[in-house]
Amino acid sequence: MKKLFATLLTAGFVACMPSCGTSKKAEASDQGISGKWTISAVEGYTINKAEIENEAFMNFNTNENKVNGCAGCNTFFGELKVNAKKHTIEFGHAGSTRMLCANMKVEDKVMKALNKVAKYELKKDGSLVLKSADGNDVITLVK
Repeated sequence: MKKLFATLLTAGFVACMPSCGTSKKAEASDQGISGKWTISAVEGYTINKAEIENEAFMNFNTNENKVNGCAGCNTFFGELKVNAKKHTIEFGHAGSTRMLCANMKVEDKVMKALNKVAKYELKKDGSLVLKSADGNDVITLVK
C-alpha cells in the first residue's frame, strides 16, 4: 500500500481508489495526532517557506481513518490506520492533484518520504515525528 501511495502521488494521478469492504476504526486511535500539522522537515531537510507555493501540511483524522494535506504544491488525500498502543501509522489508498509548480523539490521529498513512514512519536516539545520502520526520523510536523 505504501508503494502505491507514493507512486500515485509522485506520478500526479488524480485517483481515489475504492476500498474493499468497510473501513475499520483505527485500533486504539490516538487523538494526540489528530488535526492539522505543518511539515517542518523531511529526512533532515528543513523546509523553507520561500521555496514552496503552498503550505506543506498533513491533516490526520483518526476518527474517520483519513489523511489529507499538501506537499508544497499538490494536495493529497487517503486512508489512514493508526495504532496508538504500538505507535504505528499506515497510509492506504490515496490520490492527489497533479499541478506542476515552479519548484518541485519539496514536493518530491515529501512524497518519497511518505512511502517510508511506519511509526510515529509525539515529542515533549509538541512536535510529531513520522519515522521509518527502523526508527529513523522521516517527517517532522508541528502544530
